[in-house]
Amino acid sequence: MNDATSQVERRLREALTEAGATIDTSMLRPLQAPERHRRFHSKPRLVTATAAAAVVALATAIILSDGRLGGAKDIVASSPELAQSDKADLLLFFCSSTAQPQEPKCQGRDATQDDFRRIEEAVWQTPGVVDVLFVSQALALDNFRSDFARNTALLRKIKVADMQPILRVKLAEGFDPMQVIQHLQATPGVAGLHPPAAKQTPAYKQESSQVRVSVCAQGSPLPACGGTMPSADGPVSTDDEGKHGKKITQAQKNVLRKMINSMPEVESFVFETQQAAYEKFRIAYAKNKKLLEATKVSDMPESFLVTLKVGASGEEVGNRLRQQPGVAQVVNQSCMFEQLKLLIDYRLSIPDGQACAHL
Repeated sequence: MNDATSQVERRLREALTEAGATIDTSMLRPLQAPERHRRFHSKPRLVTATAAAAVVALATAIILSDGRLGGAKDIVASSPELAQSDKADLLLFFCSSTAQPQEPKCQGRDATQDDFRRIEEAVWQTPGVVDVLFVSQALALDNFRSDFARNTALLRKIKVADMQPILRVKLAEGFDPMQVIQHLQATPGVAGLHPPAAKQTPAYKQESSQVRVSVCAQGSPLPACGGTMPSADGPVSTDDEGKHGKKITQAQKNVLRKMINSMPEVESFVFETQQAAYEKFRIAYAKNKKLLEATKVSDMPESFLVTLKVGASGEEVGNRLRQQPGVAQVVNQSCMFEQLKLLIDYRLSIPDGQACAHL
């Protein structure tokens, strides 16, 4: 992986961490129930409050010992809820020497037994934490194979060593996950900590079958519009007019509309205005006041939202539309979700061609 890609991924992870307070608990689908669990001792007051669930969990939990990371302590979840990923509010990733890309603070090493002990103590000392479940590298691979069962080429590529051990963390209802992230993210042995992917994409859960075709806005920095993206060293200079793109013309928009309407792969499409896009954004991120204060209607793109027929390839449609004048960018929503889930839920950086070849 080159340095530029690493910087982009690092920024994405930082942005996802900052956005972690925006939670949509309706989106995650259950993972297959794990066959084996490590054990983490739950807080006594929680066991008292959920005695029946605790008895079931303690009776059915089986000690898992794959020995891959030097003997993490036994972990017990007070209820079986966290066997389903939609019950987790945060994913805590342990350092692993074989995971790619490597997190700089892990220094290329595995989390040690002492790291596991310190993390266990730190987790339970953190206000708001009510339950945790350990997911080993082997179990993470099982979950990965279930999530991406249709992508056979990717399944052949990813091995157990590519996985990182994970703690699924359950928080008290209404508790701010950012408080937990800030408390735990610097703990030795922790590679990363953030909400699952599906809880970070509440605005677009109905768009997985769509291709989003965003058109050029006045002053766009996107190269397709004639602009230049800001560099890592700072924003584009405002006095350099040559670096700012031009808005799509009405004639270009009409041609694009006719092209979309004539494509046999298209089931239907709608044009989304900046105001409509902003309303969707405002509803989705209602809890993130700082983000809403920093975002204006003019920051939103105008887009054609194209719904494809069953079996149509979003990649093929997107590639044709991407070549049209006035098109800023084309996002295959299905591919985007696949890549986000790979990066956020499994910390895997997979190129478009491999992540979305089956779509």
